[in-house]
Amino acid sequence: MEQQHKGILSIILSALLFGSMGILVRLIDVEVPPFSQVLFRAIISIGLLVIFLLPKNKDFFKIKKNDLLYYFIGGVFGYGLMLILFTLSLLNTTIANTFFLLFTEPFFVIIIGYFFLKEKISKKILIAILLCFFGIFFILNPTSIGNNLIGNLYGLGAGFFYAIYILIGKYMGRKYSSSTNTLWTFLFALLFLIPVTFLFENPSTLSISPNIWFLLFLFGAINFSAYILLNVGLRKITAGHVSILLLFEPVSSIIYAFLFFGEIPNLSTIIGSFLIILGILYLSINNDSKKNL
Repeated sequence: MEQQHKGILSIILSALLFGSMGILVRLIDVEVPPFSQVLFRAIISIGLLVIFLLPKNKDFFKIKKNDLLYYFIGGVFGYGLMLILFTLSLLNTTIANTFFLLFTEPFFVIIIGYFFLKEKISKKILIAILLCFFGIFFILNPTSIGNNLIGNLYGLGAGFFYAIYILIGKYMGRKYSSSTNTLWTFLFALLFLIPVTFLFENPSTLSISPNIWFLLFLFGAINFSAYILLNVGLRKITAGHVSILLLFEPVSSIIYAFLFFGEIPNLSTIIGSFLIILGILYLSINNDSKKNL
């Protein structure tokens, strides 16, 4: 029970930290364009990982060669691409839209499982998927499809790749420690982000003020802490509990957005967000009740 409590606390803290990222992306964008800020944040995060975790993790290099492929997928797609799309979404739509579209992740997990792992979709799971689908429909808001469309699509893409991160993290968490999983995932992400960033931007030419450097370091530290806490939680509690507790992330992001930018979700976003939350709760409770039978 004590381990479960630690897992719950880890996920809640991780969610609250993740929720603050939308504010930081907007503040940093004043001087640092999206790909560059993603790269700088990744460098700072992995630097902190190496400093604080590598000396304590004697088994870091003791992994099977075949498992490197999973870390490559988790790092490039689950973390690297997700982070790029997440950042671009925050800069092209509302913070609420970005976070709730990111939280379509549990439904993408089910869809990926159906097509690639041949997992069955029950009627109850189908109901949860339909709730999510209608939630996405309202957030995309067909009555004003041109408004924030590209940002909303970026957010939906981030949700898909976030599902890959969760799947890989859950699977590798059965084999290795949370620090090992985070280190290897971030390492492959960084190797991916360096050439991609220089393909679109040239961060070496940027003139960045001390205030923005502070925000970049703060973002990197928050990123480092949030993912460590997330991986700890993934190893200690069920996926259903994780999905429910991570709802603190989009909810807190709305509060942060209102406090810093006076941003208030419109009615369409509120309805869509409610349907996505309802779908996640229905899905999570259904999954956990099955395990308790």
